[in-house]
Parts: sequence; structure tokens; C-alpha cells
Amino acid sequence: MAVAEPKEPVTDTRTRVEYGPAAIAARARAIAEDRLSPHHRGLIRRLSGCMIVSIIVTVGSFSALALFILATPLEPWIANFIITALAIPVSYYLNRRWVWRRTHAHDPLREFLPFWVMSFVGLILSTIVVAYANKWAKHQQFGAGTRTLVILGSLIVVSGVLWVVQFAIIDKVLFKALPHPAVAED
Repeated sequence: MAVAEPKEPVTDTRTRVEYGPAAIAARARAIAEDRLSPHHRGLIRRLSGCMIVSIIVTVGSFSALALFILATPLEPWIANFIITALAIPVSYYLNRRWVWRRTHAHDPLREFLPFWVMSFVGLILSTIVVAYANKWAKHQQFGAGTRTLVILGSLIVVSGVLWVVQFAIIDKVLFKALPHPAVAED
């Protein structure tokens, strides 16, 4: 009878892969740190952070909008207006503190007011899109579920376009990125 030799303990050399927006952003930053200039690393950090804030605000807003459409007699454009108006301060403070790392007192005229104006222009555009999508879906005689999907789909498109424009304005004007110490000019 053969005697079995003792086995060596197996060590798991694989790294644990985490999922979700924060984990993806962390991996993207780690990759970028090896290959990109400090300017580009900062841009990727701000883009990924702003995208995470947008995802958080959008998921909350879309969930509330779908709930309003399905459970209340409010017109979808009114519900969208209310929900988006309530989401603006959340987006402002998350972007300002977490993405652009602004911890000093904010300047209401230089930061707060322009952010709100931009957001309300986006709100007006998204409200128009929601009203039009709702009107079109009703004309097509879609049921409540399909109508809700049409409204949310159209909102995704307009929100994506607005996100790109707003990021550029926020990054280049509102919370203009401070130069990295390695590239700062004296």
C-alpha cells in the first residue's frame, strides 16, 4: 500500500477582483499612473469621478422618475422637473468636494450660480425631451411600462450629451483644475 505524501498548503496567488464603478475607476487610475503624464492622470481621475457622481445621481433620479410615472398622476415632465431640481445640489456638492477636491468655502457667484444655471438649462432641455417622448409614446398608444422605457431612453440620450458639455465647462471654467506641481510654471 502506497503512503500518500503530505501536500503543501495551497496559496491563492490570484488577486480578488472587485466590481462596481469605484473599483473600475480605481483600476483605470492604476493603469493610467503607469503610462500617462500627471495632467492626463488628473483628467482621468476627474472624468471617472464625475462619471461616478453622475451614475449615482442618475440612478437615483431615474428610479424616482419611474416611480413617479408609474405610481402618481403627475405628468412625467413635472416629475422630471421636481426630481432634477432636487438632484442638482447633490451633484454640485459631490462634484465639488469629491471630484475636484474643493474644500474651501465656495464662491456663490463664480461656482454655485453657474453650476445651477447650467443644471437648470439641462433641466429645461431634459424636461422638453421627457414631455415630447411622453406625448409621442401616448400617440403610439404604448402601455405604461413601454411608455416609461421610451421616456427613460430619451432621457439617457439627452443626459449623455449634456454630461459631456457640462464636464468640459466644469473642468475648464468652473472648477478649473489646478496645475500639477511637476508642470507648474514659476
